[in-house]
Amino acid sequence: MSPASTATSQPGADRCIFTICTRSYIGLANALGASMRDRGVVADYVIVVVDGDVAQATSPFGRIVSAVELCGYEAADWTARTFKYDLVELCTSIKARCFQALFAAGHDKVIYFDPDIIVFDDLEAVFAGLDDHDVIATPHRLAYDSDMAARGGVFNIGFLAARNGLAAGRVMAWWDARLDTRSLNDPLRGFFTDQKWMDHLPVLLREGRLLVSGHPGMNLAPWNLGERALHRRGEGWVASLRGHEQAALPLSFVHFSAFDYGLLTEGKSDARSGETVAMMPEFSGPLDVLTEYLKRGGFLDHASIPYEYATYSDGRPILPGHRRIYLRLLERGDDIADPFSADGAFHRTLRENRLLADAGVRAGGKTVRGRELTAKLGRAAKVLDTVSRLAVRVLGYPRYAQMSKLLVRYFHTNNHVRLIRRRDARIDVEYF
Repeated sequence: MSPASTATSQPGADRCIFTICTRSYIGLANALGASMRDRGVVADYVIVVVDGDVAQATSPFGRIVSAVELCGYEAADWTARTFKYDLVELCTSIKARCFQALFAAGHDKVIYFDPDIIVFDDLEAVFAGLDDHDVIATPHRLAYDSDMAARGGVFNIGFLAARNGLAAGRVMAWWDARLDTRSLNDPLRGFFTDQKWMDHLPVLLREGRLLVSGHPGMNLAPWNLGERALHRRGEGWVASLRGHEQAALPLSFVHFSAFDYGLLTEGKSDARSGETVAMMPEFSGPLDVLTEYLKRGGFLDHASIPYEYATYSDGRPILPGHRRIYLRLLERGDDIADPFSADGAFHRTLRENRLLADAGVRAGGKTVRGRELTAKLGRAAKVLDTVSRLAVRVLGYPRYAQMSKLLVRYFHTNNHVRLIRRRDARIDVEYF
């Protein structure tokens, strides 16, 4: 019997809250679970883990289940999915399938939370909203004064609530079909994992079936702090749009996206914390709450577990371009049995074309954010400025403009497949 099939025997079994993570983020998922327990949330809590053997894994706050077992992926399909997608793409690619599986297990109301969310109330308002609506979503911002919607999507799908029924079922089937091959973090081509697809929600769900929440205390996050106000009230907090403090509502849940959870667990501050507190000094309170839950959830006990699908069998890192090359070959119809194997044909092809990195090299390099990223980009831009001015002098601006338009597309990782020398026909450059 699958883990999902036992859900209806537990308290609040008609309700389910789930998150998706790697083994290294089980401690973060525990922090979310601990916050829900403290707020009296009545629902089954499922932690869906995408990598490693979790048969013996346990959590004091919820049930840990394997993504493969919950969602029913065949071995070959799962191998392809875990190779063609990076960590974030993989986790987001199974979200719709998890909703479907939990609906099939008998849950009537299902909420998805990213594992980096902390809950501050009992979520009864969210569950009540599903009495009259099939899906509930929160926009990145309530007052649109930025281009975030064009880049990352109208809605932040770190939260999504849905009611089991025909309408939501159709949405999940439509969404899952697209996430099978296009859960890509590829802004140049208009993709942003699972999220931008849900810009279609107002079209897919009409006649009041979709609730776009205007609650300022739902999905409070770094990207919307500039438009909101946060104040302490009694033992909790209330949130509002700036200038509308009289309409403040209780803080419901906070999305602590892209913080350094390891540093916070150790009682240290990271760059993201400094930036958010500078923008909203009152945010230091919820940050302190996050820190306590990270410790309680045992974040550091899990954080060092390596991601299972980051390397080939010889320890060499799977680079982002490798995943795009693999996907392009799959789309052409190539049969690639085991892309992870250092003895396989795919690995051999990359090796023969000098496209592999040495073992121990990090696939994405060191993660750089904030001012450090701005400084590095600035230094690189100065060099490119010099090269570009020289190209304009040699080619003239009209030809330079044509060349730059081509090169933006040609150098995109989706076209790195053309670096492979093949006797058969090359794959065409994908223009976008």
